[in-house]
Amino acid sequence: LHMCVSLFIMDGISDLTMRRHISMLYRDADAVIPRPALSYRDYCVGLSKVNGIAVNDKYKRSLAFWQEHVKILPPPPELPMIPKAKGYTSENVFHHVGGVLTPKQYQQFKKNCSARHTTPTCVLLTVYALTLSRFSKLQKFMLNILHCLRHPVHEDVERIIGNFSSSFLSIMNLNQSAPIIDNVKQVTDELASALEHA
Repeated sequence: LHMCVSLFIMDGISDLTMRRHISMLYRDADAVIPRPALSYRDYCVGLSKVNGIAVNDKYKRSLAFWQEHVKILPPPPELPMIPKAKGYTSENVFHHVGGVLTPKQYQQFKKNCSARHTTPTCVLLTVYALTLSRFSKLQKFMLNILHCLRHPVHEDVERIIGNFSSSFLSIMNLNQSAPIIDNVKQVTDELASALEHA
């Protein structure tokens, strides 16, 4: 079985939900998958109703926050460009560098994050931003952060398949010479503020 999914039409959680459903049907063609009580369309329409999320006080506060925040956003990181050399091919542009934590290492990582009032996501974002700042001409820059935002409008909202992705613009102004925990705290605070108004 081969599947090709465009993340323009669904987010990561929806992709996992769909794969779980397909796996159930693959193992048992007669399996019954419970249908959510509302559709993605219902969710979207519900957000725009007079009493919906889109017109409540929280929405108005968030709109005011972003209208002010956008005025102070720096530009994106200005990264160096390598001129295309003779014999350039697309195969020699990117190289993946990565690693995998064992479950035990990841549990310890989460425990360390929790003890410092942050999350693995904030730590990894800090490392990413520090790496960018190492090569960027600008030390203060903006990053576009993608996240999943499902408003709790119904108990079945987690079971709907659709694109619930949202993004916010975050200011990164990190100090390469400071202890990493100071940079993590700054990123954690920035993300908390942005998510509060997401």
